[in-house]
Amino acid sequence: MLTRFRVLFLVFLASLLSACGTDPGFDKFAEAPSGGLRVLNAIPDAPPLFVEYGTQSLGNIPFGDASGVQNVIPGLERTTKVSYAVGRELQTVAETTLLVPQDQLITVVLTGTLDNVQFLTLEEDTSLPADDATTTDLIFVNATSNPAPIQIDLVDGAEAATIFSSTLSAGATTNALAVPESTELSITTYNADTDQLIWQSGDFGAAAGLRPIIVLVDHFGPSPEHRGLYVTPIGLFPFANESLPSALSFMHLIPDRTSIDIYSRAVSNSNPFAVFVDIDQSAEAGSYEISIAQLATTPRYRINEEFESADVELGTGALSITNGDQTTTVTIASGNNTLTNLVTQINTSGASVTAEIVTLENNNVYFVISPQDRGPETSLLITTEDADEQNEDAEGLSRLASSNLVIETDAITAQFTVNGTDYERSSNQVADVIDGATLFLGLTTGESTVTFEISEQELRAGNLSYLSRSEPVSAVEGTAIFYITPPGEPTNILHQENLSVQPGAYQLVSASGIGEDLDLGLAADPRRPITGHVVTSVIHGAPSTPILDFYVLQSGRSISDFTPSGNDVPLLAAGFYNLTGLTFELTVAESDSNTVLAGPLSIDTTVEGIKRLLIIDADGGGTPPQLILQDAVN
Repeated sequence: MLTRFRVLFLVFLASLLSACGTDPGFDKFAEAPSGGLRVLNAIPDAPPLFVEYGTQSLGNIPFGDASGVQNVIPGLERTTKVSYAVGRELQTVAETTLLVPQDQLITVVLTGTLDNVQFLTLEEDTSLPADDATTTDLIFVNATSNPAPIQIDLVDGAEAATIFSSTLSAGATTNALAVPESTELSITTYNADTDQLIWQSGDFGAAAGLRPIIVLVDHFGPSPEHRGLYVTPIGLFPFANESLPSALSFMHLIPDRTSIDIYSRAVSNSNPFAVFVDIDQSAEAGSYEISIAQLATTPRYRINEEFESADVELGTGALSITNGDQTTTVTIASGNNTLTNLVTQINTSGASVTAEIVTLENNNVYFVISPQDRGPETSLLITTEDADEQNEDAEGLSRLASSNLVIETDAITAQFTVNGTDYERSSNQVADVIDGATLFLGLTTGESTVTFEISEQELRAGNLSYLSRSEPVSAVEGTAIFYITPPGEPTNILHQENLSVQPGAYQLVSASGIGEDLDLGLAADPRRPITGHVVTSVIHGAPSTPILDFYVLQSGRSISDFTPSGNDVPLLAAGFYNLTGLTFELTVAESDSNTVLAGPLSIDTTVEGIKRLLIIDADGGGTPPQLILQDAVN
């Protein structure tokens, strides 16, 4: 990873410096002088902000994100405006003058509040690092809104040494700190007044010469109050190993049930790319360690014949391809029966196989096919209905029948260890090691191990009444299985579904459906207030209208004149809008006919806040849908 960062950084520097001339005299062939400018939006109560440098736009920048690096004309002071959209107009909230020196990169961090924007300007070192460089410069920026100073400790785990330890006031930056190239750096921040731990980055890397900026910004998840962003000349990145807790609320949108319980079981996993764990209600709870020495591969089969060209015609008829319990028929017609055509048709047929053409050193080609991993039942059987009515000979289409294929590469078994016990399986889908759990092996782990924990079944929302939302409860990142049951009946499962909990955010799990056809969905649950705006989420919870369109438009506008804000919206999908300055309306329509089903419902934007708009069934279920406006937080 560090090598990749270093290469990308050198490419960036070369592109920036190549845009700069060196001859002060006139030369029509000289490259134009250039500088770089980038802006990061760290204003916690701001909507996406438009930034203009003179007449040059740096785009629309959401909170916690940065524009790309823009090449600008250097050496000239230019007015820089910060605005946000109100309808089709831009409302300017701040402006300043900036001068970008030639051959330099300027990063501007917007801090403060929407009513009092502050410009924090950093001039970055863009000189090429020495070929033998083993250190890089690192700068900390405190862009948080908390006036209390932050204690920052930077540790190099490889040396077990603290490289930097100091306090940093709000709106301040450190000088450039020389740090060694390492993959085991970590940051811990504290409230300098109370010594309370706030945030930990987890291990991260710094390549020699990369010169990252660590920007501390407000965080609006359950905790902590701030987090760090890793900013380099090639982009902005989150810290991959930071620990950000999540929180879930639960909402009952099933119109024919007075109340429900919602339970969950979760899997916390240190490396879901190496092994993904899928569980059901019977999964055995506990902690597990797994190391993966070898992944399984399926066998590869080939036609026992070489061809001079992939354009050779192989015959016509039909192939029946069976892998495990799945059978797919592929019809091969005249004029579409070359080897190339055949591979394309097989790979786009939905059959759980992969076909390819292999070119030999003599430029001859042959056909290869292999089954995709479908668990222990993986196997391959191909039968043909050849147009020449000879279905097993070595001519025409029947050359692809299993009886005429030879093994090119034997299958390899998966070899792995769980809690100290060695296992060998024919598939990377393993369902017979942990009761109620299926392991999907994805990467070998070398000498390291992956740890995961399967939780016990836990009541998350009890006796939840229709249209009510539970208080947030803590959750861990990763896959969780959720169950809907009648109140007080934990084993009477009405519906269960796996959902993926995202890190560091409030999220809403909604239960909808009608009768026995129930559903669960997970969506963001916004908690960041925006000055002068109504932060609005629209959730489709009307099971009797499973697909619909909705429109969020300024009052007085007709839906016939605009495209939908949400088009062909499925049940429990959500849309999010920051509304300001005008009166808006929500209207729901049929996707096919554009017939209005509900609304318009007026949305008052004169009082800022966070609102939720629910599209739900008629009372007791059925149509037409109705619209409900709720306060999303209280």
